Amino acid sequence: MFSVRIKKDLQDSRLKDIKDATDQDPDLQELLDTIQSGWPGHKSLVRDSCTPYFDFRETLSVHEGIVIKGEAIVIPKNERQIVKPQ
Repeated sequence: MFSVRIKKDLQDSRLKDIKDATDQDPDLQELLDTIQSGWPGHKSLVRDSCTPYFDFRETLSVHEGIVIKGEAIVIPKNERQIVKPQ
């Protein structure tokens, strides 16, 4: 998982880029669906793409189509080269 802390000065255009990339990322779409529909009771019932997130599922949420972990944005794979970890 790759995430960055949410900053108040994060540009709306950058958030739109992240949302658009999330829309195009099949793994994050499955994760988004799982977060919104509810997690299965056991890790073995989770889709393979969502398994890495199971242990901290309580910290995940969705805001305007972007997956959030605590106070960090989960960055789609194709955006990770653009964003530097903080």
